Amino acid sequence: MVFERRKVGGDRHPIAVRPPSTDGPRVDFRRSRVQERSAAGQRLTRSPSVGRGRRPMATRRAFIAGVGASLLACAAPAGTSSQRRLRRIGYLSGNVQKSVEEFSAPFLQKLRDLGYVEGRDVEVLFRIANQEMDRLPAMAAELVALPVDVIVAEAGPAQRVAKSATTTIPIVFTLAADPVGSGLVASLSRPGGNITGVTTGNVEGAAKRVELLNETVPRLARVALLWNANQSDQDVQVSATEKAARVLGIETQVVGLHNPAETDAALDAITRTRPDGLLMLPTLSVIRDFSHVPEFAAKIQLPAVYSEVQIVRAGGLMHRSPDYADGHRRAAVLVDKILKGAHPADLPVEQPTQFLFAVNLAAARRIGLTVPDSVLAQATEVIR
Repeated sequence: MVFERRKVGGDRHPIAVRPPSTDGPRVDFRRSRVQERSAAGQRLTRSPSVGRGRRPMATRRAFIAGVGASLLACAAPAGTSSQRRLRRIGYLSGNVQKSVEEFSAPFLQKLRDLGYVEGRDVEVLFRIANQEMDRLPAMAAELVALPVDVIVAEAGPAQRVAKSATTTIPIVFTLAADPVGSGLVASLSRPGGNITGVTTGNVEGAAKRVELLNETVPRLARVALLWNANQSDQDVQVSATEKAARVLGIETQVVGLHNPAETDAALDAITRTRPDGLLMLPTLSVIRDFSHVPEFAAKIQLPAVYSEVQIVRAGGLMHRSPDYADGHRRAAVLVDKILKGAHPADLPVEQPTQFLFAVNLAAARRIGLTVPDSVLAQATEVIR
């Protein structure tokens, strides 16, 4: 399979992790790192697994809530090393470990690009709930108690919990679909309070995904919509998708997922109704094996538009979304500004400026579909 890349997305970079305790010796990252490949073929670097009481973990799951990732910061300010103070960044997410690894890599790399260096000034502490959302409040409370200097809150559940946990520690959100509608901020231009961040623009993008599927699939009359029911901020995306479909005279079947165990049942429900197409909202945070969905779609000859490019690179038909990697890089810039003295209330919420549209022609051939030239002309990446 040949990849033709017309636009370069975000790079993934090594992530160094160590146990969360701030006491005792630090990990020698040069000797303890383990390298492997992500689903997108990019290299990830982690330390060996760390056990956690009654929660035994495989090596792959060493990057868990309770594991602190150490990334030490920026080129030294004027003055001597005795004047430097350790700054802590808490990274809070309810998503599964694999998803957090993918999304946080460009955030961490941007910090490095801004001059942050291991061994100085700033430490990043990850708290990851792995879809056990009831763990988030305790994790947020732990970050507040340390305290951290800023909290990065990834996706809706973590954002709501972080906002409830503190009114003083700055919060920078990522993967926020509708921060105004969900009550995170007063407005995009004047967020107010102690919170700002980067939106996904997925509400506006919902109509575009419907249009692309309608343009690609002849006689599209009914579509299934698969979404992460844990992410209440996806409600507005579901509504926007249904509205866009109605305008085009397309019926929708909405199927929600709460945890990975529900994946097979959800796909069975879609199979029984035999829709003409599938629209998948961001669900990598709840589906651990994302190759399962495109395999299912190919088996029942179902054209699909996904919200994550990894799925198309794993055999899915089409993907359209904001550039999430770029959003996380911009979140790192906001964190940098806050650590240098800016207040979140004075930093407008940023909206996506880069969008990715990938088409997998090999997947199209497998289901006997010809992708129109008008659709291919919009692609930023074509997989042949």
